[in-house]
Amino acid sequence: MVRPGEPVVFALGRPGAPADAFVRVGRSPSAIAGLVGAEAALTSLGSMPAPNAAALLPRSLGSGVVGPLHWLAETAASGEPGTDRLMDPNARRHAVAAVIRAIEPVHATALETVIGDDLAQRWIDDRIAVARAALGSSPAGSTVAGLDRLQGTLRGRLTGARVRVGWIHGDLWLPNVLFDPSGEDVTGLVDWDSASSREAPLQDRLHLALTTRRRAERRQLGPVVAELLMNRRWTEDDRLALGLDEPDRSWDAPAEALDGLDSTTAIWLYWLRFVETNLARHPELGSDRAWLAENVARVVACL
Repeated sequence: MVRPGEPVVFALGRPGAPADAFVRVGRSPSAIAGLVGAEAALTSLGSMPAPNAAALLPRSLGSGVVGPLHWLAETAASGEPGTDRLMDPNARRHAVAAVIRAIEPVHATALETVIGDDLAQRWIDDRIAVARAALGSSPAGSTVAGLDRLQGTLRGRLTGARVRVGWIHGDLWLPNVLFDPSGEDVTGLVDWDSASSREAPLQDRLHLALTTRRRAERRQLGPVVAELLMNRRWTEDDRLALGLDEPDRSWDAPAEALDGLDSTTAIWLYWLRFVETNLARHPELGSDRAWLAENVARVVACL
């Protein structure tokens, strides 16, 4: 089943054999934007110097436009998605550890950057505006005030801060990672439609941690974020994805473990990008009252 706003995928290859390539075709603005972004990411990251790192990424074979349609051809990677490893705790931990090893060469391209007005505008102001719009034209006054406070707080904490900034996958979770039959090694990192070259690598790590938790617990992501903001504790799986080695699971861990940001700030930045990315890729969510209540309103209520 193809969700509205997502590209349609066609496999190319010999009958009865694994696909040699995939052609993804998009028509909607969100699907086309994703294909354009994926090609830019794959082209840029395809020359990574780390041994075997680029081999985990699909390679762009070409793209084009036919009438209202935009297409992108990519090489096919071998392996099976990590979806089935979500429910078994041991398999899940092995999988998460393997994903962190696999994505590290991508994150190693990030450079330490002083956050100025341009990044603050992109990471905070623009995404706060998306959250406001998602809540409707006349949200409760306390909600508006809360978002105003969040905007001011995040700008105060981030402006002038030094954070590593570079390429991220943007939707790093087990269904977008391919594994060998043993489940120990990653053979491919796919679906780069949400990739960006101007983000903090911790966005990928937080996405891996929180989507793993919400799928294992069969919950929406919004309640997971709200719970984190309220009780300020990581799970063991969270800590593995985030690279936190200390035995204490509270948020007293050194800030450097989250790229120099305190955990509360990192969680809010992640949530803002999550809302923006999901509404961009799946515009129908903007009119889905249940999704908005669980993933936007419920988190804003923590302010």
